[in-house]
Amino acid sequence: YQRRVHGLPLAMINLARALKTNSVIDRLSISCKKGIEKINDALATNRRLAKLALKNTWMEEGTIHALKKMVKLNKRLMTLNLEKSNIADRGAELIGEALYNNKTLRVLNVSRNNIYGDGIESIVIPLQKNKTLVSLNISHNQVKDKTTQAIAELLEVNKTLAILDCTRIKIFNSNEGRLKLICESLKKNTTLKQLSLNKNYVTENSVMSVASLLMDNNSLTRLDLGSCNLQIKGLSLIHICRCRRYAVCRSRWSPHH
Repeated sequence: YQRRVHGLPLAMINLARALKTNSVIDRLSISCKKGIEKINDALATNRRLAKLALKNTWMEEGTIHALKKMVKLNKRLMTLNLEKSNIADRGAELIGEALYNNKTLRVLNVSRNNIYGDGIESIVIPLQKNKTLVSLNISHNQVKDKTTQAIAELLEVNKTLAILDCTRIKIFNSNEGRLKLICESLKKNTTLKQLSLNKNYVTENSVMSVASLLMDNNSLTRLDLGSCNLQIKGLSLIHICRCRRYAVCRSRWSPHH
């Protein structure tokens, strides 16, 4: 059973009461700007939810602490979607702390959350040894050099992650070495199937790293390089390397062309 709430603080109060005694609802999607704090206690003690989406909310630290406790203690939670919830670096740090011992979460979305380098790193590092997460979305945030290193290490050592969305995280802007680092890690990766680098500026010199990756990686099946400012020469080189079995899509995820 799934209940959707697009509402007011009063709705949050009623929902909090229901969640505390809930034995039916296992999927919950909430989108609201006010009143989310009303369900803090209910979230912290909930052991039933398997899928939780708190999208387009204005999340304060109290709610994030409740989520941290939930991620730690709820052994059913498999999907957590916090897209556009303003968790920022502090929220990412708290969520990251809960991920260290988590053995059930399979999908995590923290896109569009005003997270910068330190926050993304706080999430990525615990996942390096994680054995359950299969999909991670960190898109529309921003990374620093040391965060790129953490992502590279994640791709090199993690054995379960299959989908990674890095759309518009400015990962390669003015730094060709970052793309090379990611590509070198992917050469050693045998589990990642889908990677989005959409809307990250890729220089002409960096295209060689992508081409080399496409030749050496045997598991990646979808690579999104849409809106990466690729020039004719770069596109031609990548097209040649597609002779194996890769789908390089220009604007969205898609099957093989």
